[in-house]
Amino acid sequence: MLTSTANPRVKGVRALHRAPERRARGLCLLEGVRLIETALDAGARLVEVYVVPEFVTSERGRRLVDRLRKRAVPVRPVAERVLRHMSDTQEPQGIVATAAMQEASPEVFAGCTALVIADRISDPGNLGTLVRTAAAAGAGLWATAGSADLYEPKVLRASMGTLFLVPHRQRLTIAEAVAGVRTLGLTLVAADAHGATEYSSMDWRRPFALVIGSEAHGVSPGLREAAAQVVYLPMAPGVESLNAAVTGAVLLFEAMRQRRASAGRRL
Repeated sequence: MLTSTANPRVKGVRALHRAPERRARGLCLLEGVRLIETALDAGARLVEVYVVPEFVTSERGRRLVDRLRKRAVPVRPVAERVLRHMSDTQEPQGIVATAAMQEASPEVFAGCTALVIADRISDPGNLGTLVRTAAAAGAGLWATAGSADLYEPKVLRASMGTLFLVPHRQRLTIAEAVAGVRTLGLTLVAADAHGATEYSSMDWRRPFALVIGSEAHGVSPGLREAAAQVVYLPMAPGVESLNAAVTGAVLLFEAMRQRRASAGRRL
């Protein structure tokens, strides 16, 4: 059992709280039962897992540890204070894991018909929720420079592990995003409160890349100028905008509704 916070393994896990360390090692930190279960289901490559002894006293904990061991993932017991030191949360759930980051190459997006571009969304909760929405809608996701790190622990928790289900890239410049969308042959659509097209009037059946800007700054000028369509959500007087993740959910599920209706299926 690991009992010291000075242990090199413990220090190595703790270091994954920092983005430069994650990028240098190609690893991220996963915390919590549901997040790790979802990551496993999605085929994430877990490198090591750390649990407190009490974790395996529950049926769910035992099942998860059994699954990990069947996949030859090392499961190491640690003292509770050591796990707290590793953790990014105030109340750890008794389990943390390290996993390989799996950003997709540009070639993975060939044939993509729904792509979300998170533009300078710096709030981890917002970005993680948008990732989860993209997963539910079967969309890919790109994040521009200025967005939160997709592998930041808070983003991963907000996504509930669904990041591993979503083909994704991050830290793209505006020029890279625009060029990438054109290469894929997608219609670039920006969401903006002052857009010209009501969202339900848009033909979402065509392959598209949807830009969701941050609440503080909106869509970057370069992406707005390159957009073939700028859509808006009608709102009651006095309300300027919605949360970025909520906006993304409304638009993506409208796209799903139109596509399923076209195929003769209900949402």
